[in-house]
Amino acid sequence: MGIATILLGIIISGASAYIYQQKSFAASQNIVEIVSITLQSLNLGDINEGQTIIYTKSEAPILGEAVSVTTTTAPVYLHFTSNLDSVDDYYEIFNINIIYDSTPHGGSGSGTAGTLSITSHDLTTPVILDVPGTWVFDLSVETTANPVDVNTQLTVSILVEAKNTN
Repeated sequence: MGIATILLGIIISGASAYIYQQKSFAASQNIVEIVSITLQSLNLGDINEGQTIIYTKSEAPILGEAVSVTTTTAPVYLHFTSNLDSVDDYYEIFNINIIYDSTPHGGSGSGTAGTLSITSHDLTTPVILDVPGTWVFDLSVETTANPVDVNTQLTVSILVEAKNTN
């Protein structure tokens, strides 16, 4: 009975250590900053009070191929965050659409991947890169300016991070 108890204790200790190591390994992930994009008023031009302008890569080349990611594994999750909540005093509307420009063969993305706005300045659902390869995204910007007392130059920042788990 005593030897069986000692053996059982050794087996439980070994299994506990193995499970702990597996859990620690599964919890680790790589988080990589892909790009930090800065859009300034001078990149987009002037806008008058109450005016709505939609900018694409044709009007503002900085918006074309703004994000390019090459992956060797899948899935990869892209998280987009911005400081759009800081421009709500100056804009009624400030939307940034993240648009698939090109995807690797077999990739499921097309059209608009997501939209950042004043009220939703971070994408609530990450963009999923479901096959390895090079993924390229354009941006388009729609703005409607609020009345202001003086000309104001603003900066909007977008941070894109890639994670290998959601």
